[in-house]
Amino acid sequence: AVEKKTPFETYQIDEFLGYVLIQQKKYSEAAPVYERTLNSGFLADAQVDERTNTLATLYFQTKDYKKALEFSRKSLERKPGQEDMGQMVAQSYYLMNDFPNAAQAMTKVIDNAKKAGKTPEENWLQIVLSSHFKADNKDGIAAALKDIVRYYPNAEYWENLLDIHRRKSNDDRVILGY
Repeated sequence: AVEKKTPFETYQIDEFLGYVLIQQKKYSEAAPVYERTLNSGFLADAQVDERTNTLATLYFQTKDYKKALEFSRKSLERKPGQEDMGQMVAQSYYLMNDFPNAAQAMTKVIDNAKKAGKTPEENWLQIVLSSHFKADNKDGIAAALKDIVRYYPNAEYWENLLDIHRRKSNDDRVILGY
C-alpha cells in the first residue's frame, strides 16, 4: 500500500508473494512473480541457478512449454549437464511438436548418462524413438531401436528392430525370415 516503494522493497514483497503463491499451489501466478525477482538484480548470485530451475519447473507444470524451454535452456547455459533440465528441454520441444529438436535434446541427455557410466532410462530412449517416428525419420527410428534393444531387450523391441531391417532389405531370404 506504500506509494513510493524502493526497488528493493518491491523485490522483498515479490519474494514473499512468490513463496505464498507456491504454498497455495498457484503456480501460474507464482511464475511471473519469481521471474520478476530473478530479473530484479537483487537475487543473490548463489540463488540464480535454483530460481531459474524453479521457473522452468513452474512453467512446465502450467504447460507454458515455451517459457519452460527458455528457462531450462538458461539453466543449462549456466550449468551444463543437468539431467533434469536436459530432460525438460527435450520434453518441452516434444510437447510443442518440435520432434527433431526433442530427439536431439534427449539424445544429449542419453549421451551424458552413457559418458557418466549410467544406463539411460527407458523413457528417455522412448522419447527419442517417438520423436523420430513422429518426424518420419527412418534412420533415427532404427538407431533409437538399437539403443533400446541394447539396454532394455524385450520381445516387442526386438520385433520392431528386426521388422525395420527386413523392410530395408530386398533379399527374399531376409524378407521370408530364412
